Amino acid sequence: MDPSAVFAKTPKGLEEVANRTYKLPPRLRALLIMVDGKISAAELAAKAASLGGIVPMLAELSSQGFIAAPTTQAAETVPAGAATGTATATAPRSLEGARRYAIDQILTLLGPNGDPLTERLEKAQSREALVTEGERCRQALRAIAGAQKAERFWEGLSARLP
Repeated sequence: MDPSAVFAKTPKGLEEVANRTYKLPPRLRALLIMVDGKISAAELAAKAASLGGIVPMLAELSSQGFIAAPTTQAAETVPAGAATGTATATAPRSLEGARRYAIDQILTLLGPNGDPLTERLEKAQSREALVTEGERCRQALRAIAGAQKAERFWEGLSARLP
């Protein structure tokens, strides 16, 4: 496995974190919760040292569809001959992408305590509704996790909104 690979939770992974639908074993679930779409496998291994060797666990989560390497997927979807630069390096803005980001961040920062917030985010079907729920999450994060994490969450969500 490439130590520089960056994994993110898939919708199936988000479902497992939110609802324990697939009843993953505790070590796999703990690792799944740590996957945030930002840090490399090597950084994740350092963070999750207490779980033991994570390479086989990452492979298992990937093969079962709980995580994926978004950088690989993005590279595969770029048309041949496409211009390079910041336009192709920036992920397209979408309501679903923004919602997935918000849910992932709430689950990462608050764990199961964030379930009421993620349920409201999942129900947001318009940009306006997602902004409203995102602001509610921002306020909750400010109170629970601190202003810096709340602002980082808000900046990330805003950057992904269509």
